[in-house]
Amino acid sequence: MAFHYILYFSTVLAIFFVTSKVTSQDEKEIKIGVLLPMVGYWPIGTRTAASVPLAVHDIMQNKSILPGYNISYQIHDSGCNKEKGIRGMVNYQEMDVIIGPACSTAMEPVALLAKIWDKPIITYAASARKFLDKEVFSTTSTVTAYGRRNTYHTTSFVAGLMRAFNWTVCGILSSSEIEWKTLATEIRDAITPAVEIPIFENFYKNLKKETLLTKAKERVRVILLLCYVNDVAEFMYAAKKLGMTDGSYAFVTIDLNTDVFYSNNNWTGNEGPGTQYDQGLDGILDLSVKRPVLTRDFLGRYHGMKSSLPSHIQSQLIDNPSWYAAFLYDALWLAGLALNATISEGFGVKNTSTAVKHLFNLNFPGESGQVVMVNGTRVPSFVVGNFRHGLYVPIINHSIFLTKEDLTSRRLLFDSNIVWPGGTTNIPKSTPGCGFDGELCKENASSHDEHYTLTISLTVFGCCLLLVLILYIRKRQMDKESMFKTWLLNYTDLTPCYDEQDEVGGQKSHIHINQFSTSQTPTLLLRDSDKISTGHPLQPIFTAALYQGKKVYVKRLHHDVLNITRLIKNEIRQACELRHVNINPYLGVCVEPLDLCIVSEYCTKGRLKDILLDEYLKLDWNFKMSFSTDIARGMEELHKSNIGYHGNLKSTNIVVDGYWICKIADFGLRAFKSGNRGTLVKEDTLFSDMLWTAPEQLRNTVDTGHAQSGDVYSYGIILQEIVLREKPYSTSLLGPKEIIHHVKKGLKPHCRPNIPPDSAPGTFRELMTMCWDETPERRPTFSGVLKILKKINKGKATNIVDNMLSMMEKYTNNLESLVKERTRQLETEKAKTDELLYKMMPRSVADQLKTGLQMKAESYEHVTVFFSEILGFAEIAEQSSPIELINLLNDLYSLYDTVISRYHVFKVETMCDSYLVVSGLPERNGKRHAAEIASMALHLLFYFKDFKIQHLTDQSLEFKMGIHTGPCVAGIVGLKTPRYDIFGETVNVAKQLEATGLPQHIHMSEKCKSFLEEIGGFTYEARHNILVKGLGETTTYVLSGKSLK
Repeated sequence: MAFHYILYFSTVLAIFFVTSKVTSQDEKEIKIGVLLPMVGYWPIGTRTAASVPLAVHDIMQNKSILPGYNISYQIHDSGCNKEKGIRGMVNYQEMDVIIGPACSTAMEPVALLAKIWDKPIITYAASARKFLDKEVFSTTSTVTAYGRRNTYHTTSFVAGLMRAFNWTVCGILSSSEIEWKTLATEIRDAITPAVEIPIFENFYKNLKKETLLTKAKERVRVILLLCYVNDVAEFMYAAKKLGMTDGSYAFVTIDLNTDVFYSNNNWTGNEGPGTQYDQGLDGILDLSVKRPVLTRDFLGRYHGMKSSLPSHIQSQLIDNPSWYAAFLYDALWLAGLALNATISEGFGVKNTSTAVKHLFNLNFPGESGQVVMVNGTRVPSFVVGNFRHGLYVPIINHSIFLTKEDLTSRRLLFDSNIVWPGGTTNIPKSTPGCGFDGELCKENASSHDEHYTLTISLTVFGCCLLLVLILYIRKRQMDKESMFKTWLLNYTDLTPCYDEQDEVGGQKSHIHINQFSTSQTPTLLLRDSDKISTGHPLQPIFTAALYQGKKVYVKRLHHDVLNITRLIKNEIRQACELRHVNINPYLGVCVEPLDLCIVSEYCTKGRLKDILLDEYLKLDWNFKMSFSTDIARGMEELHKSNIGYHGNLKSTNIVVDGYWICKIADFGLRAFKSGNRGTLVKEDTLFSDMLWTAPEQLRNTVDTGHAQSGDVYSYGIILQEIVLREKPYSTSLLGPKEIIHHVKKGLKPHCRPNIPPDSAPGTFRELMTMCWDETPERRPTFSGVLKILKKINKGKATNIVDNMLSMMEKYTNNLESLVKERTRQLETEKAKTDELLYKMMPRSVADQLKTGLQMKAESYEHVTVFFSEILGFAEIAEQSSPIELINLLNDLYSLYDTVISRYHVFKVETMCDSYLVVSGLPERNGKRHAAEIASMALHLLFYFKDFKIQHLTDQSLEFKMGIHTGPCVAGIVGLKTPRYDIFGETVNVAKQLEATGLPQHIHMSEKCKSFLEEIGGFTYEARHNILVKGLGETTTYVLSGKSLK
């Protein structure tokens, strides 16, 4: 997730700073951006960087390539991590071609960004298999091939090697990284069963190699090490300690790249796998891409171009160039040739689609050998090599060996002998002479004893066989009658199990067995105007129960009379004995009067229909293919069984267990269920349940001649549900009744679901069309369906465990996203609520209320109260409409709120034209409350002078204001709608001061004046003595201003 944020931010930043406008002058210049890893675990840029100016120089010297164009380049350090690669890429939006990072980790985000920018990008060393997918990496080319990426050649090499040396047992130890893990699986599939593989391990980086080799030592002599060179070196170091380098063991590797050691020597010291690792690799047989040989001429020109590099790049160069310098050189030549071909066709250098077309399909001689590009990937040229005395000695120049003669022929060998670990040239055997357990060297019994024992054994065996046959025949005759009892269950052993989803109407994530319907079950039609009777004279129906401690499904049946005939007994036995991974098994039946029911296994994921319609559940194509294959396998087994067919196949009769395996449910038992009384359903529901039914079955409900082909038709409808994740015929404008009418009549064009072309591969859509063909004989069998599905899946077996893990990961990620989104929404709403609450009462009081504390009223010794009122408000109200009056008050109180927000005060209430403000509570502020109120009042008075009435422009408002300082009590009033209010004589005095004051003046008490006088900085004038209730006759003052001190 963090990576996607970085990628997004980098893209926006690049677009913001870099303009894409091209001038006429720029059209004669070609800009190339190069990303080289100069640091990190593989700083190959320190041994290849001079190839950049060398290639640019050679291209510009060649007059037949890009005549009249100047080539400039920039080099940035991409390291071997995503963040550094993107940071370097930000500078390259104006580049015409980008030479990408060498490490796959850094290359992936850079290549995706190049695709977004529509820029051609070439990598000269990245090895990840994902870059072969041109739908994702549509502008990416690779000029280096790898054995682990070209699995066809690699598996052929390994299979040929096994045949050539008569190896029949081997072990495979592979890295857990996806590249090696995939290669290991494909090699195993290619060489088995001809080769036994008792050891097949995927190891993680920090696992001790000695532990793995100790386990393998006792079971194999030939070991395939599928991992990077660092791990191989550790394995060989451990093998030496375990005495496995004496010539008895063979080690085979793929892509053993020792260049990593030269580029970044991470191992130091006198002991360990890094000490003289070259000699530690002696005897290994390796398949790799043919390494280029750097000629003396190339090396001379390479070193001569170092001075052309920027100084910060020069300072990091290493004198010993890597063979990857040739690949980097060829990558720039590939770019130059592609752009030259693009210009030759009359296009500009920025025509990416044409440039990519040439990049994907060029052929030219390069410094790394003949470069042949096919679909953006270089065609590999492999070599088999043998490590001897620290040197890589080529043995064979071919990678596919079909016979032992091909591999061992001297025509294909540079050297006729292979040196194995320990220095021997004798080919190690895959099995010790006496076997791994010495079983091949035991002394044989005498011939006489063998014959005697054999005779006695055959005689005894014949007598026993005859006796067993007689007993078997008699037992089989008895079991035909008694077997039926095995599947009879006692209804009292079932304990109802009511989950949240077993409540009335709960149908989301499990199956209500009563919703299973069969073609043999009559259904009473209930129109919309009819009433549904919810009462039932029998016991309550439950769909889930506990049986022997396990949760099971229970389907109740309602028979007037049920006679258990021989047919029903055989039917129950056949249905309950049927076992298959894709069939939900029956556990038994209850046949007591009024308690007839069928019990089957409980599947935790519920019905397939509910899963497909769950919009919060993400299902990729692999899961859709897995579902389709599971259903076909289950139906194939059902058709092969004595049951013969399903007869009512639909997505509600398919369940999914906890491992995401689809199972066929509610099959068979046709005679047992035939007398079941129907349930009342609405007309629309009745026809909706028939959408899976084949046309011939709609026309003739008793015809069983085409029952299996009818199941295939139903399967085709289910495929539409799986592909679109919608109900059957979801794209049709017709209702269920009209659809059934068209299907039953066979009207042309035939009424079938409409599948958009982009919803599934063409072969898959053809399969659906074949399944719902109007003619039953033309529909495929389920065996044929499985063959088509295998072809669609390109022969790969559907791995249920991998799909399950993938699904669980996506499901978990989806839940995490939902939780984050819901949490964000909750926090947003909480912030809005808090903001509203803070407007209603002081923040400190509101915070205490949120914690659940009970607020008690609190007394305050000194606070200052402000009270104001509009003079002549009643006359203004008479001249105004209600809307105009509301707008006036809104403008006025908005002005009030703007001013008081700048002071340490709290608005207690507004009532029509009155406004009450207090300072000094709930947070005490010493004596500053008087100054805060006085400053606020002067501020308001200043703004009131310019306040205009929008609808009465010829009138102005006049205000009277009073302020008083004294004690009061404050607290929360009310529970349902709490309100913070103040009480006391101080409030009343402030109101009287406002009432006796003059318009556009601030009338204050002597006590308030005393506080202001003590604080200082305010000017006021004495007014005549007045009678104030609560104070008596007292001197009051008019606040006139505030000094600038």
